[in-house]
Order: sequence, then C-alpha cells, then structure tokens
Amino acid sequence: RFVFDRSTGTVRATVQRLAHRTTDEYSLGDLKDVALERSLGGPRQSSPFFRIVFLTKAGGRVPWTPYSTGDELALATCASAVRAFCGWSGASPGVAASPGASPLASAPVTGKVSGHPVATNWGCVGSVLAIFVAAGLGLFGSEVYRVATWQPVSARILKTDIKAVRGDKGTSYTPVVRYRYSVNGAQYQSTQVLPLTISASYAWASKLRDRFQAGQVVTAYVNPSQPASAFLVRQVSLLPLLFVAIPLLMVGVLAWIASMQRRQLAATVRYPVPVVEWAPSQQP
Repeated sequence: RFVFDRSTGTVRATVQRLAHRTTDEYSLGDLKDVALERSLGGPRQSSPFFRIVFLTKAGGRVPWTPYSTGDELALATCASAVRAFCGWSGASPGVAASPGASPLASAPVTGKVSGHPVATNWGCVGSVLAIFVAAGLGLFGSEVYRVATWQPVSARILKTDIKAVRGDKGTSYTPVVRYRYSVNGAQYQSTQVLPLTISASYAWASKLRDRFQAGQVVTAYVNPSQPASAFLVRQVSLLPLLFVAIPLLMVGVLAWIASMQRRQLAATVRYPVPVVEWAPSQQP
C-alpha cells in the first residue's frame, strides 16, 4: 500500500509480508520519477517481467515490491497515474522521459504485434495447424464412412493375439484377431478389428481381444468395392478428433497471447512510462 501526501511531500509504503508488516517513508524531494523495471524470465529467459520502482535523484532505485509480473498494462496504468500526481516529466504523451530511463515506444498502434515470436507469423502457424485439422477430419470421416457403408457378412475367428507397437513415446498395443469370411464365393482373411488401426494400453488391447475366441462365428463388415478389406467392431472412435481439438486449442492460446501483446503495445501509447533494465547493482 502506498500513500502519497502532497502536503508533507512524502510517500509512505506499507508492505505486508507473510509474518510481518514493514512501513517505509520517502521524501518526494529525493525522488525524480517512477519507472517500470524490466527483467527476463521463463524457460528461455525470453519473457519480460516488470515491477514498479522509484528512481531517486541519487541514482538509485526503490522497488515497490520484490516480485515482478508480466502484466505490463496494469503496472503502466498505475505508474502513469503516480507520475501525473507527482508532476514528474513524461506524465502525458509527448513529454520526454526522465534521464537514465528508456521511454516505452510511442509509435501509433498497428495490427502487427512485435514481441513473442510464437504469435508473429500467423500464416506459418495456420498452415501447420491446418494440416493436423485436415488429417483429423479425414481420418474421422473415413471411419464414419466405413461404419455407415460397409456391408455385414458372417466370419469365423481363427486366432487372437496382441501386437506391441514401439514408438518414440514408448510401447502401445493393438489387438490382432485373424478371421475368415467369404464374399460371392471367394474366401478372404483379415486381422483388422476396428475401422481404423488404433494402438493404446495393454489393458485396452487385451479387453478388445478377449471379445473374440477361436472358432467363434461373428459378423464382419466388408468394403463392397474391395472385399479384401473388412473390420469386426462397428464403432466410431473419437481419437482422430484429437487432431482437430488440439490445434484449435493452440489457436485459442495463440489468439490470447496476441491479444495480450496488443494490449501491452496499446499501453506504450496510452501510458508512456520509462522502462529501466534490471541490474544487480541497483537492487536494495
């Protein structure tokens, strides 16, 4: 909590910590400005974080809080109000910032956002995501088409097994059920269980395999135009839709990031506040 008293020319800062509360008082005559102190964080040390600091006439800094945040807009709004109240330079657009601080850019806002590279090339991002969406919709459409149009025939189970599928992310499993059926007097064999080939946990594969026993007579579903293709379980899996849902979720996240960047860019015009870089020598 900060209390600015123009009559006494002081500012009183009260900070509530976990176990105690501290109160410090500063003379406005010893302060020359308020600024945003910028530091870098995140996994690659590329995400900017900010906190409000007083700039003293002696060349030092007095941070308002030991913590930094990525919400530049909220901090700039607060700092701009303090600058206007105290009458420090740069309190309104067009006024130069205090010496020793770098003013935020005040160019007109355009539709382009500079900053985090993840949201700067929508054409490239959109193309990659469109590939996944198209693949997911294609697989799901193919699955629905097979369930709706392939014709039922009588089939006999020959044997059952489970196949391990090894990949970069580990081993998954798929049921293998060999069965024989005839179409127009011709004999065929197949091992396709589902409309699409899917592998998952061993428990899932085992449960699906156990639905069939050697010698059992079941119904298979055959491609009318290619009788050699068939499957046993007439159900639609929603797994291909993950190829659609995940890209759409990513689009939502990227749109939110771009929106936040535009807000931050707008803040540099509406609330021109000096920005100083974090430096160990300036820390209390």
